Amino acid sequence: ADEVSEGERERKMADDEAASKDEKPARFPGGDLEMYKFIEKNKQRTDEMLAQDIRGAIVVSFQISKEGKVEKAKIESGEEELLRADALRIVQAMPKWEPAKRANGNAVKSARVVVIKYD
Repeated sequence: ADEVSEGERERKMADDEAASKDEKPARFPGGDLEMYKFIEKNKQRTDEMLAQDIRGAIVVSFQISKEGKVEKAKIESGEEELLRADALRIVQAMPKWEPAKRANGNAVKSARVVVIKYD
């Protein structure tokens, strides 16, 4: 598994133009609780997943553009191909986010990581 260390993930975020301490982070419409509701509602447990009793956690990283679009979604960890495909589909289907903003109010791109659990 290509697991990304916490330090690597933070360095990646620092490389982006965002991630300064004085900024407002990007926000899913309605907040994190609504994001996880969206994920749950959009999970697709196929017959194949159920028949094979496929379970696991998939870690997906992505960027949120200055316009609030989800971009560059990528699987960071998770072995099961069927779950990986579903998790990526869910993240790519997310509605526009409220972009991260600097203290001066300017929108900046930012990075986010979510864990999608199938159990």
